[in-house]
Amino acid sequence: MMTKKLQKKLRTLEDITRIVSTHKQQGDIIVSLNGSFDILHAGHTYLIEEAKSQGDILIIGLNSDASYMNYKDRRGPILDEMNRAALLASLEDVDYIIMFDEPEPLEFIKAVQPDIHCNGQEYGQDCIERKLLDDIGARLYLINERKQDMDNKISTSLIIRKIAERYSK
Repeated sequence: MMTKKLQKKLRTLEDITRIVSTHKQQGDIIVSLNGSFDILHAGHTYLIEEAKSQGDILIIGLNSDASYMNYKDRRGPILDEMNRAALLASLEDVDYIIMFDEPEPLEFIKAVQPDIHCNGQEYGQDCIERKLLDDIGARLYLINERKQDMDNKISTSLIIRKIAERYSK
Protein backbone atom coordinates (compact mmCIF):
# COMPACT_ATOMS: atom_id res chain seq x y z
CA MET A 1 0.00 0.00 0.00
CA MET A 2 1.30 3.42 -0.92
CA THR A 3 1.14 6.04 1.84
CA LYS A 4 -0.06 9.58 1.12
CA LYS A 5 3.45 10.94 1.68
CA LEU A 6 4.92 8.38 -0.69
CA GLN A 7 2.30 9.22 -3.35
CA LYS A 8 3.29 12.87 -3.03
CA LYS A 9 7.07 12.38 -3.00
CA LEU A 10 7.79 9.41 -5.30
CA ARG A 11 8.25 10.77 -8.82
CA THR A 12 9.35 9.56 -12.23
CA LEU A 13 12.37 10.97 -14.03
CA GLU A 14 9.97 12.70 -16.43
CA ASP A 15 8.06 14.32 -13.55
CA ILE A 16 11.19 15.52 -11.84
CA THR A 17 12.50 17.55 -14.78
CA ARG A 18 9.30 19.65 -14.72
CA ILE A 19 9.32 19.91 -10.93
CA VAL A 20 12.98 20.94 -10.82
CA SER A 21 12.43 23.54 -13.54
CA THR A 22 9.64 25.12 -11.49
CA HIS A 23 11.75 25.17 -8.32
CA LYS A 24 14.76 26.66 -10.13
CA GLN A 25 12.56 29.40 -11.60
CA GLN A 26 11.59 30.23 -8.00
CA GLY A 27 15.28 30.48 -7.09
CA ASP A 28 15.40 27.28 -5.06
CA ILE A 29 18.70 25.43 -4.65
CA ILE A 30 18.31 21.79 -5.69
CA VAL A 31 20.25 19.16 -3.76
CA SER A 32 20.55 15.49 -4.66
CA LEU A 33 21.65 12.47 -2.65
CA ASN A 34 21.47 8.83 -3.65
CA GLY A 35 21.70 5.46 -1.99
CA SER A 36 19.90 2.25 -1.16
CA PHE A 37 18.86 3.25 2.40
CA ASP A 38 18.27 -0.35 3.43
CA ILE A 39 17.28 -0.72 7.10
CA LEU A 40 17.06 3.03 7.67
CA HIS A 41 19.22 4.08 10.63
CA ALA A 42 20.61 7.22 12.30
CA GLY A 43 23.59 7.33 9.93
CA HIS A 44 21.15 7.60 7.02
CA THR A 45 19.07 10.29 8.69
CA TYR A 46 22.24 12.27 9.43
CA LEU A 47 23.22 12.12 5.73
CA ILE A 48 19.74 13.27 4.74
CA GLU A 49 19.71 16.14 7.25
CA GLU A 50 23.16 17.29 6.13
CA ALA A 51 22.18 17.11 2.47
CA LYS A 52 18.97 19.08 3.07
CA SER A 53 20.95 21.78 4.92
CA GLN A 54 22.81 22.51 1.67
CA GLY A 55 19.78 23.84 -0.19
CA ASP A 56 16.04 24.19 -0.46
CA ILE A 57 14.81 21.05 -2.21
CA LEU A 58 16.27 17.60 -1.50
CA ILE A 59 15.75 14.90 -4.09
CA ILE A 60 16.76 11.37 -3.13
CA GLY A 61 17.82 8.88 -5.78
CA LEU A 62 16.85 5.47 -4.41
CA ASN A 63 18.45 2.32 -5.79
CA SER A 64 15.64 -0.01 -6.88
CA ASP A 65 15.84 -3.65 -5.86
CA ALA A 66 17.33 -4.50 -9.27
CA SER A 67 19.92 -1.73 -8.94
CA TYR A 68 20.82 -2.90 -5.43
CA MET A 69 21.34 -6.46 -6.64
CA ASN A 70 23.55 -5.26 -9.51
CA TYR A 71 25.89 -3.11 -7.44
CA LYS A 72 25.73 -4.36 -3.86
CA ASP A 73 24.41 -7.83 -3.18
CA ARG A 74 22.75 -10.39 -5.49
CA ARG A 75 20.56 -11.48 -2.56
CA GLY A 76 18.87 -8.08 -2.66
CA PRO A 77 18.07 -5.58 0.07
CA ILE A 78 16.45 -6.57 3.36
CA LEU A 79 13.58 -4.13 2.76
CA ASP A 80 12.09 -3.99 -0.73
CA GLU A 81 12.15 -0.76 -2.73
CA MET A 82 8.63 0.36 -1.85
CA ASN A 83 9.22 -0.09 1.88
CA ARG A 84 12.50 1.83 1.64
CA ALA A 85 10.79 4.56 -0.38
CA ALA A 86 7.94 4.80 2.15
CA LEU A 87 10.41 5.22 5.03
CA LEU A 88 12.26 7.97 3.16
CA ALA A 89 8.97 9.68 2.25
CA SER A 90 8.08 9.88 5.94
CA LEU A 91 11.10 12.12 6.60
CA GLU A 92 10.33 15.83 6.42
CA ASP A 93 13.75 16.67 4.94
CA VAL A 94 13.03 14.55 1.85
CA ASP A 95 11.13 16.52 -0.78
CA TYR A 96 11.13 14.01 -3.67
CA ILE A 97 12.28 10.47 -4.35
CA ILE A 98 13.31 9.00 -7.68
CA MET A 99 13.83 5.26 -7.92
CA PHE A 100 16.47 4.18 -10.42
CA ASP A 101 17.39 0.77 -11.85
CA GLU A 102 20.95 1.47 -13.01
CA PRO A 103 23.85 0.44 -10.74
CA GLU A 104 25.15 4.03 -10.86
CA PRO A 105 23.11 7.21 -10.24
CA LEU A 106 24.17 9.04 -13.42
CA GLU A 107 20.76 9.06 -15.18
CA PHE A 108 19.17 10.22 -11.93
CA ILE A 109 21.64 13.11 -11.69
CA LYS A 110 21.17 14.03 -15.37
CA ALA A 111 17.40 14.26 -14.83
CA VAL A 112 17.64 16.22 -11.57
CA GLN A 113 20.39 18.64 -12.69
CA PRO A 114 21.15 19.51 -9.05
CA ASP A 115 22.99 22.60 -7.93
CA ILE A 116 24.67 20.44 -5.28
CA HIS A 117 25.11 16.68 -5.14
CA CYS A 118 25.94 15.13 -1.77
CA ASN A 119 27.94 12.00 -1.06
CA GLY A 120 29.41 10.42 2.00
CA GLN A 121 33.07 11.34 2.52
CA GLU A 122 34.11 7.74 1.90
CA TYR A 123 33.42 8.22 -1.85
CA GLY A 124 35.88 11.13 -2.06
CA GLN A 125 36.31 13.93 -4.59
CA ASP A 126 36.94 11.43 -7.39
CA CYS A 127 33.59 9.66 -7.01
CA ILE A 128 31.84 8.13 -10.01
CA GLU A 129 29.51 11.16 -10.27
CA ARG A 130 32.38 13.69 -10.48
CA LYS A 131 32.70 14.09 -14.26
CA LEU A 132 28.95 14.44 -14.75
CA LEU A 133 28.70 16.97 -11.92
CA ASP A 134 31.48 19.03 -13.52
CA ASP A 135 29.74 18.79 -16.92
CA ILE A 136 26.43 20.11 -15.57
CA GLY A 137 28.04 22.71 -13.29
CA ALA A 138 26.95 21.11 -10.03
CA ARG A 139 29.00 21.24 -6.84
CA LEU A 140 29.94 18.08 -4.96
CA TYR A 141 29.49 18.25 -1.20
CA LEU A 142 31.06 15.46 0.84
CA ILE A 143 29.39 14.70 4.14
CA ASN A 144 31.72 13.69 6.96
CA GLU A 145 30.75 10.79 9.19
CA ARG A 146 29.45 11.77 12.59
CA LYS A 147 31.84 10.94 15.41
CA GLN A 148 29.19 8.86 17.19
CA ASP A 149 28.66 6.79 14.02
CA MET A 150 32.39 6.12 13.82
CA ASP A 151 32.46 5.21 17.52
CA ASN A 152 29.31 3.06 17.36
CA LYS A 153 30.07 1.66 13.91
CA ILE A 154 26.56 2.11 12.54
CA SER A 155 25.87 0.71 9.10
CA THR A 156 23.27 -1.53 7.52
CA SER A 157 25.82 -4.34 7.16
CA LEU A 158 26.73 -4.17 10.82
CA ILE A 159 23.06 -4.10 11.87
CA ILE A 160 22.42 -7.22 9.78
CA ARG A 161 25.47 -8.93 11.28
CA LYS A 162 24.33 -8.05 14.81
CA ILE A 163 20.84 -9.42 14.16
CA ALA A 164 22.26 -12.60 12.65
CA GLU A 165 24.62 -13.14 15.59
CA ARG A 166 21.99 -12.40 18.21
CA TYR A 167 19.29 -14.63 16.75
CA SER A 168 21.48 -17.50 15.56
CA LYS A 169 22.09 -18.61 19.15
